[in-house]
Amino acid sequence: MRNALRFLTCAAALTTAGLVGCDRTESTPTPPPATPTPQVTTPPTAADPSMTGNAVDATKDAASTAADATRDAANATADKAREITGAATDTATDAKAQTVDAANTVSAEATTLMDQTVQYVKENKWELADSSMAKLESMKDKLPESLKPRYQQVKTMYDSAKAGNGMKLPGM
Repeated sequence: MRNALRFLTCAAALTTAGLVGCDRTESTPTPPPATPTPQVTTPPTAADPSMTGNAVDATKDAASTAADATRDAANATADKAREITGAATDTATDAKAQTVDAANTVSAEATTLMDQTVQYVKENKWELADSSMAKLESMKDKLPESLKPRYQQVKTMYDSAKAGNGMKLPGM
């Protein structure tokens, strides 16, 4: 009996629930509006000659522009290199000329001092001979190779004359 009571209670509850639900007016929910589907465009393919021609022309234009820019840069670099080389050559030429001028000046001054030293020794003008020989001594490292033997002769003559106290050497 208990089972029968339980069965009846459940049936009554279900019936009541069904009736209560019938009083309501149910509306079906409206689905949200559909969003537009984006249009997918297919990229041009090799089969589309108008698009292929444009791409080829654009590529050719870009390659031509790059080649022009490269050529201009190469020409500018070559011009700058020629300019620098020219300047370096001018500088080297000027330096060589200055070196030659300096050597010629040293050579001329040394020759004059050697001639004066010999003359002063012959004339027994020892103060002047000492002065000119001192100047020769200070510049002996700068003398060109061609004058070094003559310098040695003058120095030997000067030292010998000085030691001999005025002795004159023939040929000098």
